[in-house]
Amino acid sequence: MAVGVPCMLVTSCSSTFSADRLVQHILGTEDAVVEVTANDAVRFDPWTIDNKYCSADINLVSENGVNRQKAQEWCIKHGFELVELRLEELPEEDDDFPESTGVKRIVQTSNANVWSNVVMKNERN
Repeated sequence: MAVGVPCMLVTSCSSTFSADRLVQHILGTEDAVVEVTANDAVRFDPWTIDNKYCSADINLVSENGVNRQKAQEWCIKHGFELVELRLEELPEEDDDFPESTGVKRIVQTSNANVWSNVVMKNERN
């Protein structure tokens, strides 16, 4: 893991869908580059966020075995957004502005975040 690279925590509360699998969906690949810690408990997957405004290199840090309630409590306490893949309530069909959910929401929030190592792109490009 590169020192000083911002990280985004990815976890799964499901016994049938691992955090590692979720990272693969976020990266859009089945063959994610993986750097594993000595105890194999936490994975670090490098991801370059690149959009028309900026780019940033981050690590997706994945860990399994966190229950939903603990994840919700931690997010509330630290001011983070919890993005769930399966929502208990689906948006109304007649909703003109439905909220994004799941992997799509994760990618949107990652692109909108101002990472500590962000490199802004020139407006003329």
